[in-house]
Amino acid sequence: MSLRLFASWDFALIGQGQFLLDDDGSANFVTYSSGVYDHTTVGPSVVSSILHWGTALKTLMDATSTGAGTYTVSFDESTLKYTISYSSGNFDMTFSGAAGDVMKNLLGFTGNKTGASSYTSDVAVYYAIDGTLGAKSEPVEEEPDDIAVVGEADDGSSYGISRTTAPIYYDCLVTYEPEARVRTAKLAAAYPWTWQRFFAHVRAHGVFTLKDSSLSENTVHKLRAEGASFRPIPAASDPNYVGHYHIRLRTYLLGRG
Repeated sequence: MSLRLFASWDFALIGQGQFLLDDDGSANFVTYSSGVYDHTTVGPSVVSSILHWGTALKTLMDATSTGAGTYTVSFDESTLKYTISYSSGNFDMTFSGAAGDVMKNLLGFTGNKTGASSYTSDVAVYYAIDGTLGAKSEPVEEEPDDIAVVGEADDGSSYGISRTTAPIYYDCLVTYEPEARVRTAKLAAAYPWTWQRFFAHVRAHGVFTLKDSSLSENTVHKLRAEGASFRPIPAASDPNYVGHYHIRLRTYLLGRG
């Protein structure tokens, strides 16, 4: 049973991502300056402007490479880590400056990688959260109020004005999250993407995917205005969960993937 959230990101907003790739003694930059990406295939299946990060990275690494081999980029959703492998020997990845930091965060690396044919993330990647209990609570899917106006004419007949389609609100609660996953000041090094960072990013940058294995449900969302603030709810009423918080999500449901 698992509950995972994956936020999309836009390089035009978070800044350029770049690293130096060397697989035959000739180093070349792998660079991203624009485009919206997602760690999963669910977001791209619902919002056509979002691209799948692993597929895009493999394509660009193959195009940038001057060696004889090809690259494999795979993402393990259970660990929130990538594995990048090269088919023709060792390769090096060098990260420098702000653009290098952006790329390290996206790939879960904490430093340069040298002398091997395969590398796995050192820590969980940015823009991904693994819910501690593995399920959400209090899910509600409904239309909002005030989507129609109904009136009465003098002769008693009725008339109305309404939208042909209405937005779908989807709200839920992610319960008993430990403080190290909630507040950035308390983060655990192995999981640097906190709920606090999630809200700061998504309320400005938009779309995220919610994958709930207990319901076999993959949904794509945007936060509503009333749900855009980071307001963790203390779970201190339960003595077994002091230092834990509930996270309420108030969203628009964009679709299912």
